[in-house]
Amino acid sequence: MFQKIRDEVGSNGYKFFSSYRANYSIVEIAEHFGKPLVPWENGLVQTLVPHAEADPNTYSGIYVLNRFPFHSDLAHWRMPPRYLLLRCVTGYADVTTLMIDGHDVDCPACTSPALVSGEPVSTPQQRLSDGEIAETQEFLPNRFQCVACGLKISGLSHLAVVSLSVRYKKTQVYDVAEYYAPEDDYSGYEDDNNER
Repeated sequence: MFQKIRDEVGSNGYKFFSSYRANYSIVEIAEHFGKPLVPWENGLVQTLVPHAEADPNTYSGIYVLNRFPFHSDLAHWRMPPRYLLLRCVTGYADVTTLMIDGHDVDCPACTSPALVSGEPVSTPQQRLSDGEIAETQEFLPNRFQCVACGLKISGLSHLAVVSLSVRYKKTQVYDVAEYYAPEDDYSGYEDDNNER
């Protein structure tokens, strides 16, 4: 049976059990499949409980008891775990756990042009040509937004799940005179001669 489970996880990315070793702890079940990683001190198991009121910077605080957005737990780790084990202690027929294969996600689904932005990860490189300076800099994406459908993705780890984490280059072109002698921001103002 164990080989069948491994094969299904290998082909689908997950395996669902309606019931499995009910008298075992979740740690014992996890150890049956591999070596569990400890995500935080004294925190091998995290109990998830929906709350009607919670801190505003948490999913419960933002979405209350509504559906949470798709997200990838622990994907921000330098070496994320290959699999997560979820166990429902108290289930409800009208509450589902939805999963998607990140490789099958089109971003955005509305097919409209969208914006990926990030932070610079290299020093700007200048190139002079025909009286203009082209300045190129490499960026690492950390935000995605589609204005048309409102889809937003934040964080490099989340962008990696949908294959949007590749570095990109931004090039700006300047006139040589503007580059070396930028316009005075106060050129339109008169001198203030109120001194006595």
